[in-house]
Parts: sequence; structure tokens; C-alpha cells
Amino acid sequence: MGAITHHRGWAAAVAARAAEYRGLGVDLEVLRHPSPALLRRILRPGEREALEGLPERERALRFTLVFSAKESLYKALNPHTGVFLGFQDAEILAPEKIPLPESDTDAAGSGRLQWRLSVTGGEGFPPGYTGEGCYHVEGDGLLTGVWVGRG
Repeated sequence: MGAITHHRGWAAAVAARAAEYRGLGVDLEVLRHPSPALLRRILRPGEREALEGLPERERALRFTLVFSAKESLYKALNPHTGVFLGFQDAEILAPEKIPLPESDTDAAGSGRLQWRLSVTGGEGFPPGYTGEGCYHVEGDGLLTGVWVGRG
């Protein structure tokens, strides 16, 4: 099993044994500075609260991380379950501090995240189901990955 993504000349692919994973998802994005309407559409209330008071670049990074992780989650679950998940159907529990590149050409680092479904994501994925993912920030680019194990 595997997943691919591409954006602005970048590409990423991931593969794993289907016997060990039910789903994989990856997504590449460029940092986005969201409008208030986009914040309401993509982020759940707790995710929006996490942005309050942040400097603009850090706010863009956190928004993009949550957006991208939700895209990765959809890519991991939908092929397996056939269930459409909207942006409000899952919450991304990102770390409090995300490494921020000093410029658009610097590498910043990587980390882990957790996600939680707020609706049924299909058979075997009830509301409250949680899982893990990861991210990597480089320049103005962000890569996220989400996996759903079999255990």
C-alpha cells in the first residue's frame, strides 16, 4: 500500500506493508496565510484557539500544518472506508511548539502529531478514534503524513 503527493516541483511517496497498515496518507503544502472565512471552514474551535496571539508566520505554519494533516488523514482513510471526511470531522492535535524556519529557504525540522475523529470515519473508526502522524517543515514547504495501523 502507498500514497503520493506533489506540489510546486516537490513530490513525496510512502509505502508500507498492507498487512501492517489500513491506510497511509501524505500531503505537501506551501505555508498559507488564511482569511477568517478559511479559518472557520477548515479549523475546529480548539484548533482556531491555538492560533490566537501567534505571530503571523507561526500562525500560517500552524494553520497549514492542520490543513495538510487533515488532507493526509482523508487520503489515509477514504480509500479504505469510502467515507467522505470534511475538515470539521477531525481534529489535529499538533504540538504546542512547531519548529519555524527563519526564512523561506531554511530547514526547520520535523515532529509528530495526533489526530482524533469527531464523526464516524467508517467501519472500525468511531467518533473519538485517534491516530498519529508526522510533519516536516522546510523553507515555506510543509509535508505531513498520517498512518492507520491494523492493531
